[in-house]
Amino acid sequence: MRRWYKGNLHTHTTNSDGDSSPPTVAAWYADNGYDFLALSDHDRLTDPTTVDLGRPSSFLLIRAEELSPGDVHVNGFGLAATVDPLAAASVAEVIQRNADAVRAAGGVASINHPNYRWAV
Repeated sequence: MRRWYKGNLHTHTTNSDGDSSPPTVAAWYADNGYDFLALSDHDRLTDPTTVDLGRPSSFLLIRAEELSPGDVHVNGFGLAATVDPLAAASVAEVIQRNADAVRAAGGVASINHPNYRWAV
């Protein structure tokens, strides 16, 4: 039988515009049945190895950053360092440039808020 995993790949902390610290956010998800969480703060890489849940856990924290060069936001997962967000003339160019920058940094990219003002 397949095992499904419950997680959130887009969460902010007080390291950007969230309202709780990384340990508080991670503990909430761990305590509420989630298997994994990506702390994807705006234009900042929150290092999951610095987040102490205060107890042993199999809960997975994923290294991530939300590149936010304006209204268009792209997540980068598995990054070793912060990737600077890149602006461009069109929505498609912004997405492509930032996805390319994430891949060049060894990460995996995803588009956030695809139906926001600019809708993909």
